[in-house]
Amino acid sequence: MMYHTALIILHRPPRNLFRDPTIATSEDVKTCYESLDAIVKLVGVYSRQHQYSHLPLTFVHILASAASIILMKRHIEGASWATPEVSKSLGVILDALDAISQTWPCAKQVRAVINSAMKEGTPEAGSSFRNKSPEGFDLMTGLAGLPDAANDDFLNGEFGFNMDDADIGFYLNEDYLNDPFQGDGEGWSFT
Repeated sequence: MMYHTALIILHRPPRNLFRDPTIATSEDVKTCYESLDAIVKLVGVYSRQHQYSHLPLTFVHILASAASIILMKRHIEGASWATPEVSKSLGVILDALDAISQTWPCAKQVRAVINSAMKEGTPEAGSSFRNKSPEGFDLMTGLAGLPDAANDDFLNGEFGFNMDDADIGFYLNEDYLNDPFQGDGEGWSFT
């Protein structure tokens, strides 16, 4: 699943290209769709044998990446939420998010962002829907609950501690920055 998530990350087009009518037939988008299909199948196979609660946090990222492709596909193709291709894939992803949310509460936030995107409705034929990006499409901005992703309050509140620039110095002090990975002079050095 990580392999297909990496393919999605590498091939997912930027949102500003969603307006381009030829984007739907590009090789990058086809790769994303193929990876989405593979992830959905693997999640289904996994669920028959195991519980999601045993999976690491990266599984939430896999599900969020897959959901972003479902939202992208719906936007590019102007499909309805009831379209079997959209509803089946989205159902598998949402079920997995619900199941893993007891182990990883951040899955609830991903689910909430997807739900808000679903409330936006279906594009109407002949509208200028293709000329704008969907409001609820950006999962990462939606997770932070902000108009931009430049706020650290989300992370500070989620993990129960606050970290500011002074705290970073504790972790990245001179010893750390200058000492590790020093070679013997005959090979490599990171400083």
